[in-house]
Amino acid sequence: MKWIKWYSITCICIFALITFFMLIFPNKVKMLDASSAYSLIEKKVPNDASYQGYKRNQIDGTTTIYYNYNNSTHVVKLSHPEYNSRAINWDKVSNIVFD
Repeated sequence: MKWIKWYSITCICIFALITFFMLIFPNKVKMLDASSAYSLIEKKVPNDASYQGYKRNQIDGTTTIYYNYNNSTHVVKLSHPEYNSRAINWDKVSNIVFD
């Protein structure tokens, strides 16, 4: 029974310590303006690539940009944050994924 007591105390202390650090150092998502994100994409995509278009997904708040390079289609996905109860903020970008 004694080991259960110490095990419980240890788990509670570890949980309290993790919670304390999460409150002090929150994991904030860094946002970019959409124009800055597009400028970043233009710098990363090769100059010989040709732009094919984009598609916005209203359901999950992503923009998919298609471009053609070396006879293959490449994709860049931009994730947009939500604000005001499920309204998507298309002017901000929270994540960029190159494929």
